[in-house]
Amino acid sequence: RWHHSAHKWLGCELESRELMALCLSNVSGLSARSSSKDAIRLVDAAWVWTEPHSMRLKIRVTIQRQVSGGTILQQAFVITFVVRNQQC
Repeated sequence: RWHHSAHKWLGCELESRELMALCLSNVSGLSARSSSKDAIRLVDAAWVWTEPHSMRLKIRVTIQRQVSGGTILQQAFVITFVVRNQQC
């Protein structure tokens, strides 16, 4: 189970689409609310394999943004999330 928001938990398999959506929703700058023309656009996202015992989830992300003069800037990078266990 993964912590979604205040007192809400979401059941997801490791490396699933649902878990990726949950992780990417916590990244600032990638929110769907940005509807302006110069907003950052998510082009691609894929899981990067990590050791199961590492307690890390890695996602390779490619983003685009239109900068001055209509030029499109594209960048790819890896985001690392740390898994923290919690007992009830």
